[in-house]
Amino acid sequence: MEGAVRIIEKNFDSMKNKSAHPSDSIQSTPAARRSSRFNHSKSSSRSADMLHPRNGSEEEIRLTRAQAKKQREEIEIELRRTVGQQIRAEFEVEIRKREKEAAREQGLERAEEKLLGWWYDYPNVHRVARFERLVRSELEKTYDVNTVHRKNRNIDNVNSKGRDVIRINSVYMTSRENQVVNNVQEENEQIHCKYLSVVHEEAYIAEQVRKWGVTFDGNKDLLNFIERVEELSLMHSINDKEIIQCIPVLLKEYKRYIKRAEFDSVSGLIKLCDDYDQLVKQEEPYKPPKQHLVMSVTMKTSQGKRNHKANPIVINEFDHHQSCWRCGEQGHTQRGCRNQRVLMCIFCGRKGKDTRHCKCIHPEKKRYQPKSRSPEIHPEGIAKKKKRKNRISGRYLEEDDNGLMWQIIVRGGQKRIRPAPDKTRPSTRNTRPRDDSRNTDSREFLYEM
Repeated sequence: MEGAVRIIEKNFDSMKNKSAHPSDSIQSTPAARRSSRFNHSKSSSRSADMLHPRNGSEEEIRLTRAQAKKQREEIEIELRRTVGQQIRAEFEVEIRKREKEAAREQGLERAEEKLLGWWYDYPNVHRVARFERLVRSELEKTYDVNTVHRKNRNIDNVNSKGRDVIRINSVYMTSRENQVVNNVQEENEQIHCKYLSVVHEEAYIAEQVRKWGVTFDGNKDLLNFIERVEELSLMHSINDKEIIQCIPVLLKEYKRYIKRAEFDSVSGLIKLCDDYDQLVKQEEPYKPPKQHLVMSVTMKTSQGKRNHKANPIVINEFDHHQSCWRCGEQGHTQRGCRNQRVLMCIFCGRKGKDTRHCKCIHPEKKRYQPKSRSPEIHPEGIAKKKKRKNRISGRYLEEDDNGLMWQIIVRGGQKRIRPAPDKTRPSTRNTRPRDDSRNTDSREFLYEM
């Protein structure tokens, strides 16, 4: 009975395997069927594991994903922290830079205010000396110290006060007084440096404006000139106050007639320029219209020559002592002038004529007039020529009043006289004087010698 049951179960299993794997029925041998069943079961188990992973593999995947997520979050946090630190550092650097610039501007403003205040109060040069004199007088009264002769009258009295006494420049002073003196000296040095920087900056701006090559001589359009100056000032970041200081550089002809105290804006300067144009027009000579009238020849000749030119209006006389002899400006001398040389008369200021050829009349002009090298003129109008003594080397014979013959020898401008040789003795030398176009008469030559 048991054997029959086993056979039935065995047959049932075989049928079940055939229904699940129909391809196994085609196999020819049982060994092949067993191997195919083994491979099929192995592949099916792998696919099942992939579709439905085991508990161990699923836990590992979950842990791996959690670790990756945690690492990603840590990286993001670190990246945000680094970027935030960089941005914060750059922002702090920019803030410090702006604070330094603001502090520098405030310091310059304070220094300028102090400079202007001290300039109007009293000279800045004597500030330290005056302060030191006051400190010395107070110390002498308080501590009984002789600061003039550098001798302490009562040092024990000074030491008994219990103060920190310091000797600077042979003067006993407390630490507070020493600090005040040092502060004053530092402020003076800073103001001096500020003043030098301002002077150098003004000179630099004037040099830049001079390099523009833009000038106004009164012949061109004024509005075009002002527009060009505004464009260049905006291009080089120069404000209106600095442009006003450079007016002598821009206006070559107007700089003698315009003063800085007469205007404080560009509109005021334009008004002054218009007024000057009106003055120039008034200076032009008046020409009356032509008269088409019929008159006799006698009447026309009796009228004579008309002169309708009006007297010129003198705007500003040229000052010979206060003006520059190189460019004609006022305020500096020829030695320190950096402007371009102008051909002009140093006495009347007329341009286009030098001092020698100018026909102006000035009391000091005779001293600068060069001496004439022309020959002396006699009242008869004939130039007196100086007689030139011709000294020709040679030997000459001359007879005196007593009838004696003398031989004159001229060599190198020197003259020697000796008795003439005997006439009976023939002479081989030629005693005739040399021919000279200037003087052919030997007798006249001897008298001049």
